[in-house]
Amino acid sequence: MMILRKKLFGIMAAGTVLFISCGTTKETSAGTSSTVPAQTSVTREQIDWKGSGVGAGIPDWAIAAMEDDFDGLPSNIRNRLDGKFYVFIETDRVRKDASSTKDLKMAQEEATANYMVNIARSLNSAVDARFNGALSANENSQKTLLATAANARFTGFNKIADTWVLQRQNDTTTKQVTDTYTVVHIYACDQNLWQEQAANYIREFAQKAPDSEDMKKAAAMADELAASIKPGKISDSQ
Repeated sequence: MMILRKKLFGIMAAGTVLFISCGTTKETSAGTSSTVPAQTSVTREQIDWKGSGVGAGIPDWAIAAMEDDFDGLPSNIRNRLDGKFYVFIETDRVRKDASSTKDLKMAQEEATANYMVNIARSLNSAVDARFNGALSANENSQKTLLATAANARFTGFNKIADTWVLQRQNDTTTKQVTDTYTVVHIYACDQNLWQEQAANYIREFAQKAPDSEDMKKAAAMADELAASIKPGKISDSQ
């Protein structure tokens, strides 16, 4: 599965308390000192989301996707993804201005503008993993991969669904409160069309570094590599 980062989505609207330990010293009955963890609480809760103003909840598909539970996607979404290659694009952005929705709009625009680049980067990672990191370990190959991804263009992808959630993190020790928007989009493309484009993409970046033996191998295996790429989640933090 093509997942770059797994995060706790915090499904319930009520805050989840996480405990982080830091050492303190305590005298034992034997008179010796020992380290006892002091607990610092951090709470997270969903304070807003798309549709909350009209009483709608967070969509089931978003909950399943954020938990990487693709088998748990509701049937109406699974039916629309049947026979297709699909990606869940997740974009995070910290809210800096609580008096406006500017940061939400910027996160939504970023998710829309860069989804092809993010797909290409994930394709890069999948191919690199097949070669045990040899491509990213080579400086020239790495530059080629990044440059090719930045200019990547794919056709046939349609947005299936989208939503957003605003999560608040409250550190009761430092009194720091952080609000973060998470925007989630689903894009899908016919499986055969995707594999053709993915194979062509692999050949394209491989041909840009013909002196690399690993790149030559990637080009020769382009169709096989493209067919091995599985649907999944791509995360793009801001």
